[in-house]
Amino acid sequence: MNNRIRNQYDSYQNHLIVLGNFASKSTTILSIVLEFIIPLALLLAILGIKNALGKCNGILNLIS
Repeated sequence: MNNRIRNQYDSYQNHLIVLGNFASKSTTILSIVLEFIIPLALLLAILGIKNALGKCNGILNLIS
């Protein structure tokens, strides 16, 4: 009986180690997304807005 409890405990411990490794990998991926992809998306959005405003300004100049 004691051996069975020990084996069960080891099994749970192994599952926790696997879950911990997965969690650390997913937080690494999340930090990469936050550090690189989001600022890049913001930069592209700002450039897109500037481009759209420039086109609107050109159209307004044509009308007036």
